[in-house]
Amino acid sequence: MLAKLAQEIVNITSEVIGHDVLVTDKDGMVLGSSDKPGNYCWGHSAKWKNH
Repeated sequence: MLAKLAQEIVNITSEVIGHDVLVTDKDGMVLGSSDKPGNYCWGHSAKWKNH
């Protein structure tokens, strides 16, 4: 649920400001990214975990 909301916020924000947006949790886990829509919930190790 949180990742879905984060991705929605990222999509809207990116569209409004015209730049890529990245939302992470306190541990650095990516919850939303405008760089690769639909590919969220991955960590800094760059190992993609599609959910």
